[in-house]
Amino acid sequence: MAPPFQPSRAGAPPQVSVVTICRNARATIERTVGSVLSQEGPTFEYLVIDGGSTDGTLELLRPWADRLAHLVSEPDGGISDAFNKGLQRCRGEWVGTVNADDWYEPGALARIAALPEDVEIACGSMRYWAGERAVSVFGADPRRLRREMTINHQATFVRRRVYERLGLFRPDFKYAMDYELFLRFSVGGARFAAFDGVLANMRYEGISHRRWVRAYGEVRRAKRLHGQGALGAWGAWAVHLLRGGLRLFLEGLGLGALVALYRRRFSVVRKRA
Repeated sequence: MAPPFQPSRAGAPPQVSVVTICRNARATIERTVGSVLSQEGPTFEYLVIDGGSTDGTLELLRPWADRLAHLVSEPDGGISDAFNKGLQRCRGEWVGTVNADDWYEPGALARIAALPEDVEIACGSMRYWAGERAVSVFGADPRRLRREMTINHQATFVRRRVYERLGLFRPDFKYAMDYELFLRFSVGGARFAAFDGVLANMRYEGISHRRWVRAYGEVRRAKRLHGQGALGAWGAWAVHLLRGGLRLFLEGLGLGALVALYRRRFSVVRKRA
């Protein structure tokens, strides 16, 4: 079961809360933190949940400590548990989650804060990077969530009331926790809106990419949990495995440019809400 949302109520709430989780992220955390703290426009709070780094990550964070609403460094039970620690303390109307290898575009929070009241989950585009080179843009299409992961959590903001109504990340999901969360929100009737424009940036490699077989297994389990039949869930799982295996094979042959071309061709917003 997903844990309930029980935020602190002390003080006047900001318009936006942002949570970053990290562990041994010294090489990338400065860019992430800078991209959040440099946002202009709405009132916001920033929470950093560190999993007990030993590489000097905390030393890099200390100069920003007085600008953080919450900073903790302690062992956790994985990505879902770490995000939930931050989400439980969020007080903003909107909540964003951005990893320590990722960063926001300027003006991202202002764009979210200006959305109308009837939008509950706002999905923007994600720019993927290989090193310092932008390779593709993934456009959000939440209408297709019941088929596959068609939004990115780093470029997605959720109103607090959705977490209150439908719960947080499930700790028993270790790789596809964001897919299970957004699929649950979709099945639960949350109102999504996708729009053009890049909100966030992401390094091409990630834990789900490195361990894609387990991630796709969790995608299959999420679909079964939320009402999809066994045949459809297992069929989609097989297609994901074949596609993921082909991607890794092509990259192993040095044909990463072909994979990037595929992403640019098919990762687009087909219809904007």
